[in-house]
Amino acid sequence: MDTVLTMKRSLPRLQRYVESMNSLQRLEDVRPQKSTVPFSSLCAHLRETGEILGKGDFSFSSQGDGSAFLDTELLFQVYENLLSNAGRYAQKQVWARAALERGWLSLSVGDDGPGFPPAALKRAAEPYYRADKSLSPQGELHFGLGLYLCREICNHLGHTIKIESALDTGTVVKLNLGHKTFQAE
Repeated sequence: MDTVLTMKRSLPRLQRYVESMNSLQRLEDVRPQKSTVPFSSLCAHLRETGEILGKGDFSFSSQGDGSAFLDTELLFQVYENLLSNAGRYAQKQVWARAALERGWLSLSVGDDGPGFPPAALKRAAEPYYRADKSLSPQGELHFGLGLYLCREICNHLGHTIKIESALDTGTVVKLNLGHKTFQAE
């Protein structure tokens, strides 16, 4: 009976692993499906998603006006992954900020968690890397694929991703989505 209970507890974690691996496999075959999205609509969706996934005290801010020409499905795959990571490690606060300035869209997700040690920060987006091999503060075991998938999706789309972190102050992940993919009205 103990084996059955152990298997039952492990099933969701294994399903997440399979989903992550399938996402990575499909990414090679994915052609971006870009469309024009009003920045205000994009921000409303970002805010709503953050309130659902951000856990705890979530705040969202935005600056700019116009429209963006992007693949919203792939953008939200990255955004949801970043929110999940931030929610997993935040002490109290998860935040996101979107800005559209002179045709450039940037999106940042941050938390007030423990942050990465300097050596771990250099490896944070490597596949299967986990700075702390123990469970997250919420008792979750993760595979170390989240930031790697985010980096690969951003590279696939021609966007940049930058991770900034300091011990005991938290982590901020910044996405810069290329000038050629956005239009200011």
